[in-house]
Amino acid sequence: MRLIAALCLLSPLAIGIFAQTSASTQPAPVYKTTVRQVVLDVVVTGAKGEALPGLKKEDFSLLEDGKPQTISYFQEHTGAAPAQGTAALPAMPPNVYTNFPLTQETDSVSVLLLDALNTPMPDQAYVRQQMLKYLKQLPPGTRIAVFTLASRLRMVQGFTSDSSQLLAALDGKKHKLLPQSSPLLDTDHTQEDFIEQLQSDPAMSNSLALSAMQQFNADTQTFRTDMRVRITLDALSELGRYLSSIPGRKNLLWFSGSFPFIINPDLDLPNPFQAMSVYGDQIRETTDMLRLGQIAVYPIDARGLMVSPVYDASRRGPFNAAAFAKAGMKFFQQTAAEHQTMNTIAEETGGEAIYNTNGIQDAIRRVINNGSHYYTLAYTPTSPKLDGGYRHIQVLLARSGYNLQYRHGYFAEDPEAAHKHTATAPSDPFLPLMAHGLPSFSQIIYKVMMAPENPQPSAMGPVIGDNKTLKGGLVRYQMDYAVAEPTLSFSTTPDGLHHGTVRFAAVAFDQNGNVLNSTFQDIQLHLKPGTYSAFSQVGLQFRQELDLPKNTVFLRTGVYDPLSGRIGTLEVPVQVTASPSADK
Repeated sequence: MRLIAALCLLSPLAIGIFAQTSASTQPAPVYKTTVRQVVLDVVVTGAKGEALPGLKKEDFSLLEDGKPQTISYFQEHTGAAPAQGTAALPAMPPNVYTNFPLTQETDSVSVLLLDALNTPMPDQAYVRQQMLKYLKQLPPGTRIAVFTLASRLRMVQGFTSDSSQLLAALDGKKHKLLPQSSPLLDTDHTQEDFIEQLQSDPAMSNSLALSAMQQFNADTQTFRTDMRVRITLDALSELGRYLSSIPGRKNLLWFSGSFPFIINPDLDLPNPFQAMSVYGDQIRETTDMLRLGQIAVYPIDARGLMVSPVYDASRRGPFNAAAFAKAGMKFFQQTAAEHQTMNTIAEETGGEAIYNTNGIQDAIRRVINNGSHYYTLAYTPTSPKLDGGYRHIQVLLARSGYNLQYRHGYFAEDPEAAHKHTATAPSDPFLPLMAHGLPSFSQIIYKVMMAPENPQPSAMGPVIGDNKTLKGGLVRYQMDYAVAEPTLSFSTTPDGLHHGTVRFAAVAFDQNGNVLNSTFQDIQLHLKPGTYSAFSQVGLQFRQELDLPKNTVFLRTGVYDPLSGRIGTLEVPVQVTASPSADK
C-alpha cells in the first residue's frame, strides 16, 4: 500500500532536483545490521506423499546449529484462492507505464521451467506431453507461469489460472516450444565410439594419439558443461529476481537433465585434473538468492528412468569389455553427481528433487498441491554473529512418520561484507536483465513516461545513445522516470549525509530482438537530512533521452540500485512516428 501511495505522488514529468550526477571517488559506507529474522516455509507430508493440514505452532520445534530457537511467527497456508477486492492502481495517463506487480496475492504460485539447454530432445517432448495432461485438469485457482531456457531465459506465459491460456502457451507451433537440440549438450557418441575403437586396437592402446584424443574429448565435454552450468545459473538468478517481488511461496518446477557440482578427475587421462571443474560457489550464490525470495526449487529429471548409454543399440564398433565396464562406471558416477546436485538445490531452497520416475504428470500434481499447503515459521536467532558462516536449521515435529521439506540453513552474511563482495563482482547483474523478452522485474518500483521530445531536435545534431551508426528518420524519445523511494537503499556518514547510487537504462529492440540503440546513466545521490526527508516524500525523478528509428520497437527501461542489488525493469512496445514538429 505504501508503494501504491508513492506511485500516486510521483510526477512522471518532473526532473529530479535532488539527483547529483557528479562522480564520487570515495565509497559510501553502509549500515551494519545485527538483528535479523529467519523465515521458513515447511511442507509436511505423510507416507503417501499427501500434505498434512491442521498442525499448530506447538507441534513444531526449531534448532539452529543444535540450539533451540523460539518461534515468533506461525501461519498455516491451505491453498486459498486469490484474495478478492485487492487494491488496484489508479488509471495511468497516456504513455505512462509502471512495473508495479499486479499479481493477486495467493498462498503460492508455481512456475514450469522447460530446460532445453540441459535436456535431450526426446525427453523434452515427453515432459511437454505430461504438462499438457496436467493442465487439462488444472485445479481452479491454481496460478502458473511458463518459462523456457535455451540460450537464455524466456517467459512464455505469465501467471494465470486460466488453463486455456497455459495450454495455448505450450502450443509448440505458436510459441516455438517444439523440442530443440541443445548445442552444448553432448548426446553424440561418435567421438566416444572412435576412442573405443582405438582402445580395442592393441597397436594403439598406449599411443600418444590415443592419449591426445582422450584428453581432447574430455576438454571439449568440460567446456560444454561449464557453459551449460553458467547459462543455467544465470537464468535461475534472473528468474529469482523476477519471482522475489511476488508475495508468498513460489514453487519452481525445473524440468532438466541437471548438471554436476564437480566433474571428477579422470585418472586415465594424461592430465587427470585438466578437465575438472567445481561449481559449488556459483550454486551457493544462486540458491541464496532463491531462498531469500521464498522460492522452493523442485528439480525434476526429465529423463525419467535412466539406463546407461552403453546399452544403446546405436553404438558402433566391436565390443570391448574393459571399455564397456569403464563407460558404465562413468555413467553411474556422473548420474550420482547430478542427482546429488538436484538434492542439494532442493534442500537448500525447501523443495524436493524428483528423479528415476516416468510419472511426471503425477509429480507435477503432487508438487503444486503440496507447495500450496505449507506452514510459515519465523524466529530471531539467539546467536548475533554475522561471520559469513553457514547456520544449520533443523525443524522437528512432535508427531512421527512424517516428512518435512524446508531449507536446511543459511549463510549469516555481514551486510557490509556482502556489499563489498557485490561491489567487486566481475559481472554486472543489471545488464543480463535488460535483454528483450524477459519479464518485468519489480524489486525497484517505478513508473515512466515514454514520449517523443517536442519539439524534435535538428537532424544535423549528434545521435543520442550508444549506437552512433543510426541514420535518417530518427525520433528522439524522452523517458521520464519516477522511482518510489521505499525501494531504494541509502547509507549514511557521521555528518548525516545520505548516499546512494542509481543506474538508469533504456534499450530499444527490433521485432527480432536485435538491439537498435541504448543508453546507461549513473547518478550519485548525496542528500542532507532535510533534503532526504523531502526526497522520501516525492521519490527520485530522472529524465533520459534516446534516438529511435521510425517503426514499432520494444523499449525496455530499467533501474538498478548497486548498494542493495535490487533491480526494476519494464518493457513495452512503442510505435515510433515523427511528431508534427519533428525535423530530424
